[in-house]
Amino acid sequence: MTLVLDISRLLRRSMKAAPTGIDRVELAYANHLLHPDRVAGARFLARTDGWSWNVPAPRVARLIEHVAARWAAGHPAEGAAQARRLEAFLGLDPGAFGSVGPVSANAATPSESAALRAALKVLLLGGGPLRAPPPPAGALYVNVSHQGLAAPAHLQRLLARRRLKALYLIHDLIPLTHPEYARAPDEAKHRRRMATVLGTAAAVIANSGYTARVFSDHAAAEGRPVAEVVAAPLGIDATLASSADPVCTPQPYFVTIGTIEPRKNHISLLHVWRHLVERHGPSAPRLVMVGRRGWENENVIDIVERCRTLGNHLIECADLSDQTLVQLMRGSRAVLFPSFVEGYGLPLVEAMSLGVPVIASSIEALEEIGQAVPDFVDPIDGLGWAQAVRDYAAPDSPRRAAQVARIGGFRPPRWDDHFEIFDALVRRLAAVPGTEPAAAFIAEPGRDAGRVGRPFSDRP
Repeated sequence: MTLVLDISRLLRRSMKAAPTGIDRVELAYANHLLHPDRVAGARFLARTDGWSWNVPAPRVARLIEHVAARWAAGHPAEGAAQARRLEAFLGLDPGAFGSVGPVSANAATPSESAALRAALKVLLLGGGPLRAPPPPAGALYVNVSHQGLAAPAHLQRLLARRRLKALYLIHDLIPLTHPEYARAPDEAKHRRRMATVLGTAAAVIANSGYTARVFSDHAAAEGRPVAEVVAAPLGIDATLASSADPVCTPQPYFVTIGTIEPRKNHISLLHVWRHLVERHGPSAPRLVMVGRRGWENENVIDIVERCRTLGNHLIECADLSDQTLVQLMRGSRAVLFPSFVEGYGLPLVEAMSLGVPVIASSIEALEEIGQAVPDFVDPIDGLGWAQAVRDYAAPDSPRRAAQVARIGGFRPPRWDDHFEIFDALVRRLAAVPGTEPAAAFIAEPGRDAGRVGRPFSDRP
């Protein structure tokens, strides 16, 4: 069976200095499908504004190289500035976080349009016009990013015209199960995404057993169960553990990683830290908040920017290179995940794969992937979190040492494991005879969608 990976998100996100977890997943899938010894005859597709671009594999390989290098380096100017701020905050010598390049007064984040043009140049202009043929009838369309599922008319026409089966990777259903933690429009948007999946999927992969259960419950409630739903934990970068050495600081510090949004529960963590500073003064441990500012976070930002008590005990960072982040985690007493809800939790797995202890919320998804290694604390137990931080900050902490011993038995999920599950699912789908698309998804006849060397339109 021919596989067709939708790389629309990867193309759009190629302009960013730092990836999200979903970006890393689409990159991993593209890498997997580019290897003919693993998958024969894979195709790649990018969709935008009613057009579908069939992208030759060599162009995708060039795009991946461009994107991976950009993400590894972060934004040179901002990353260097953040690294220098971190060194001062943690009492380190300049350059402790490695050589990330000088800060230029004239350096600026490239505009979105300029960065996208650069990505398109890498993808489209590096060797003549596109000449990849369109997806063959009966191929398997693979979407691992939720990209384009909320406005599905274009995708539905593509699936119908080319008689494609569809396989989706679902990351979470949080806007449906916990709408209070999402932006107001996101509940309806995610409901449309899941309706697209339920209306077109031959099978679904979930990033955890928890997500698989929640999705199956949603499908049953909608009266539209999917034939097969499998859980395949996401892997981590195999080079992560050897990418950087830890830093040694004169004062203990902790790290929390995640977009500053309500479900990540930064607000409780900041109250815990104020409690610690009020009781322990200058000897209280420090907190490094890593993540971009998201939405509905005014209370958190007010504390970050205006709380005098926290003063020199808190720093916020958003543009760290991968190397700096790994060094930062390795030097910490623990990485903290106080979330109210998660679908998976890739940074938690990455921390433990580095041998770094984790203190995490006692929620189903994190308990599943943590394999009984982290210390789990209820996300609303402020005193429990404060005590855990105090215990781990101690120079010879028995509680921390116990987790370090447990980490020795932790087996991080690998991308090879994930793709074994994926490949087996593809083989099962290939053995199932093709079916006609649902009548509601069959587009009206239109112009030829398979013209060589040009994008094809799926507009009616």
